Amino acid sequence: MAKTTTTKAPAEAKVGKARVTCYSQESYEPLGGTRTLATFEDGTNVLDQQSAVSKALDWLHDLLLATSNFDLHCELEKIRKACDKSAGKAGDDHVFRSNADVPLCIVNLVLDKYGLEVEEDD
Repeated sequence: MAKTTTTKAPAEAKVGKARVTCYSQESYEPLGGTRTLATFEDGTNVLDQQSAVSKALDWLHDLLLATSNFDLHCELEKIRKACDKSAGKAGDDHVFRSNADVPLCIVNLVLDKYGLEVEEDD
């Protein structure tokens, strides 16, 4: 008796997405809420391999530098260095290898004073 085998179609890789939102002003929307400013997807080709979060952070860096003279990447770098200093005492080299590795809850604490937030879509 011949053994039958079934083959599964290769699973498609899930593309990560990140969304930048801002808090609505009460005069604009009385009930509050958020508005999506931009949406980013993971790069899936050879020329674009940047993660969605990295793209969102670059976009926010440019926006905040242009409008408020605030350097987001510099601020995240300070956080990374402080974490690495603490990790060095425990024998680790790095806590976060890049700004995109900093947890969004920490990034959002920095962005809160500008009414902005980065979210990852699941």
